[in-house]
Amino acid sequence: MKTKIRKALPGITEIALLDEIAKEGIYRVFSEGDNIINVGDYITFAPLVLSGNIRVSRINEDGKEVFLYYLKQGDTCADTLQCCYTNKKSQINAIAEEETEVILVSILNVNSWSSKYKSWKEFVMLSFKEKFNQLLEALDSIAFQKVDERLLSYLKKKEEMSNDSQIQITHHEIARDLNTSREVISRLLKALESKGLVQLGRNSIKML
Repeated sequence: MKTKIRKALPGITEIALLDEIAKEGIYRVFSEGDNIINVGDYITFAPLVLSGNIRVSRINEDGKEVFLYYLKQGDTCADTLQCCYTNKKSQINAIAEEETEVILVSILNVNSWSSKYKSWKEFVMLSFKEKFNQLLEALDSIAFQKVDERLLSYLKKKEEMSNDSQIQITHHEIARDLNTSREVISRLLKALESKGLVQLGRNSIKML
């Protein structure tokens, strides 16, 4: 287990901390579609992603789901960390996009390790910075990019995350993440296909 942790979290360099993560952390495997965190949950842990992908979203005032960002190998959830430090309920949903391995770190360890281990404190601060930057990118995308540009950027990011040019996803799921209609996404995907940028399949898109 320690080898897996070291591979997923190369920034954690202190041997004593790696030992504690392996000893104190709870190893879990979530299947595709499993809810890991729900809005309103009392947070008692922070997930460290060993493998797989987790989709993070929130519910806006109109009751619509708004996609925020993905968690991949080596990530943790900044929103969950914040809840651990402030003892507040979750404001996000986190769902496994594929089979995903995580280590669940208790709220007590999240807090105590911040003062005990330099590499943990740096890991937490980097997590906050990276997710803040991702949220800024998402806001810039909505404010300044056309939907077709956002769609292509989204697909390229999905390809990069999965390390596979064949993306398993439906038009409805893309529309949900980009906060638009399925009809708009289907039309734009056909336009991208006509330009030779993608090849459309049944519930899949191949990047060319």
